[in-house]
Amino acid sequence: METRRATFQDLGEILQLFAGTIQTVNAADYTEDQLNAWSSGASNQEGWKNRITEQYFLVAEINGVIAGFASISFEGYIDLIFVHKDYQRLGVAKRLMHEMEIFATKKALPEIWSDVSITAVPFFLKSGFETDHQYEKTFNGVTFRNTIMRKKSVLPL
Repeated sequence: METRRATFQDLGEILQLFAGTIQTVNAADYTEDQLNAWSSGASNQEGWKNRITEQYFLVAEINGVIAGFASISFEGYIDLIFVHKDYQRLGVAKRLMHEMEIFATKKALPEIWSDVSITAVPFFLKSGFETDHQYEKTFNGVTFRNTIMRKKSVLPL
């Protein structure tokens, strides 16, 4: 598995992975309306281009296929971490999270945090995050329950 910075040329594959993962991997935890509203976020290409430009945005490739991606802001907010439905449980998310932690350590960030889906809470807990609070948010007219999770003092240098 190789990790590298995402480019605009990756956008099509990233957006397919995003929508496909939501519609399959997250299906056990969300209603059809929630899945459709959430995956519709793939249509905001300008927002995705901004993420690639303004965040530390990595893709993980296996045999030339984007198996996952993750991004973190320069303030320590993990905005995205997604793994392709066909590459689940192969260490892709773990590797991407490790890369996010390395970035945070190099930037001397005191903590990292994320707005975590129901599906991803167990992964974040295994990665050493703690629950800050749960809340409801509305996206595209549909309500979701999410969890803010935080991890202090990431990796030693």
